[in-house]
Order: sequence, then C-alpha cells, then structure tokens
Amino acid sequence: MVEKQASVLHSAYLADDIWYEVFRLLHTEVGDHLRNCLLVSSQFFRNAIPFFWKEVQILYFEQLQKFVNVLTSPNQTLPYASYIRDLRIVARTNRISSRSRSFDLASLLLKLTSIDTSWRLVAFTLELDWRDCHESLTLTDYFAKFGDSLEQVELHGSSPFLSDALSFSIGQYCLNLKKLTLESRYFHGYGIMNIAERCALTELTIWCRQVTSTTVITLTIKNCDLDDKPLLKTIDLLKNDKMNDYNIPLLPKLKSFSYVQSCTFNSGNKFTSTGLIRLLEAFPNLTDLTVITSNSSSIVNDASIKNIIHKLEKLEDINIRNAYNDQLPFHHLDNFDLTLEGLAAAIAKRPQVRLRVGAFDSMVS
Repeated sequence: MVEKQASVLHSAYLADDIWYEVFRLLHTEVGDHLRNCLLVSSQFFRNAIPFFWKEVQILYFEQLQKFVNVLTSPNQTLPYASYIRDLRIVARTNRISSRSRSFDLASLLLKLTSIDTSWRLVAFTLELDWRDCHESLTLTDYFAKFGDSLEQVELHGSSPFLSDALSFSIGQYCLNLKKLTLESRYFHGYGIMNIAERCALTELTIWCRQVTSTTVITLTIKNCDLDDKPLLKTIDLLKNDKMNDYNIPLLPKLKSFSYVQSCTFNSGNKFTSTGLIRLLEAFPNLTDLTVITSNSSSIVNDASIKNIIHKLEKLEDINIRNAYNDQLPFHHLDNFDLTLEGLAAAIAKRPQVRLRVGAFDSMVS
C-alpha cells in the first residue's frame, strides 16, 4: 500500500508533456486498454484523453447530436475538438420520412462547422443519403473554421447537402488538401473548378463532368455520365488556349487514371472509344490506365486498345476488367469487340507494355 501511494505521489512530479509522450507510446501498443488510465487521476485523464478523440466516427443521428452538444457545451473542461485528426460522419437517421429530422441533421452539420476552436483536422469524411437529409446547402463557407489543416476530404452520397457550394468551400479554405473524393450527383462544375485552381491535389476520385489541374497525379472517374460532344469540346478549348505558345494539357502530371463504369444511364452511355482516346491524349505523362466497364461498353474494342497504346508513348500498364468480377467468364473475349489476335497485334510494336483484359495477360505466355 505504501509503495502504491508513493508511486502516485511521484507521478505528480512529472510534467504533462512527459505523461503525454508516455501515453502516446502506450496507445500505440495497447490501444483501447489505455482507458483504464483515465480514472487514475486528473493528470492521467488530461494527457490520455486526446488519443481517444484522435479518430472520431459517427454513424447515427443521435451520436452526432451528442457529439455536437459536447463540443458546444459552455462547461467543456478540455478542448476536445482540437484533439480530432480524423472525423468521419455518416449520421444515419431511423429513416422515418420526416422533414423536421432532415432539417435537424443539416442544422447539426452546420453547427458543427461553426464551432470556434483550434481545429487541427487532417481527414474529414461526410456520407449522407437523401433519405436522411433532403436539405440543400447554399453557404460556401462550410470549411472556413477547420479547412486549413485538412489534407484529405471524402464526400459521398445522394443528399442535396453535398452540392457545389460544399465543393466550392473546399477550394476556398482547404488549400493544403492532397487527396479528394467527390461522389454526388449534385457536384456539377463550378465548385470542382475552384478546387482545381486553388488546391495542389495529388489524388482525386470524382463523379463529375470536368476537371483540370496542374498537380493531380492519380485520377479516378467513377460512374460519370460522360458525353463525347461536350467532353471533346472542353478538351479542344483547352488545346486552343495557349500560354507562351505551348498547349495546356488537362492534367500534365497525371500518372495513373482509372475509368469506372459499373452502370448504364437513362440517357444512354454516350461515352465512346473516340471520347476515351481524346481524353487520354490530354494526359501526356500517363503510365497506368485502368478501365472497369461492363461487357456492353462501347469504349473497349481492338481498335481503341491499339490506338491507346500507339498514342500514349509513356504508357506502361493497361488493365481492363469487368465491373462485376475481376476474371471475365470467357475464352474468346465474349461480348466485347475484342479478339486475341487484335490484342496481340496491339502490343506487337510495344511489347514492354503490359496489357491485361480479363483473363488475358500479355506478360504471361
């Protein structure tokens, strides 16, 4: 008993920064078992609690409600918001059709971002379904309080809250952003362009029609209802826009590009092999290309693959897969306008390019 009391007394002589480092190392080793230390003393609690707020995941409306109440409480004893580095919000409701619940959810999301504290968020994820939130966001300062430190943002869902106003706010306030995922039918354009002009992105996953950037290295276009005519018009306008007598490519530093088309659109798939090739020509330094599409796609055929390999001189790897299973159930490339002879001819002049189409692999005899 005497030894135990002595150890507690000695602990009080250690400064907070020393205990913080001790708990940092312990949290790496034991994780949630560190919770036992929270009840030892106020000093232990003060220095251990930041590690339990480092990553916050909110899955339900009620959790979001309690979370916002804690951060806005006037009796808050510690700056909890400043401990958060990764914040993920899904905030599902009980799916009862209620306009008031939808409004309450949108209000909580706005109240959260209005908290005036020393935010140090590095990653932010917001996933909203239209059945949970019907409200449309019109304010363009959503990220004003906590966007400065963000390096990664993901916005997913079918809620109109995920609108161009939100993406525009990213461009205004998240200037240190490196990785961005935007997947919503309500991202139409002007917000995306603001991001491209102001953020030095290195990785982008997007569901929209248009993007240009001088820094993006990895790009994924997923289930975007692309149309050859407006897309090619955009590319032609950029080609004709010259700076110091040099053409300006869409994404001059892009190395990896993935096009994912796992569904058909009501308007019909208007993106053809012609559009794909013209789009890829705007990526002069592309080395890796992945196309994930259904068997009925009009962009995969012998001629398009041959043209892609011929036109993209730095291309090293082409991977074409079915949208529903990695290994296509065919022996003779059924349902594609492809033949084994055509694939062999496509890589005849550039055998160093690895071409994979379903079960076909040019590097495997």
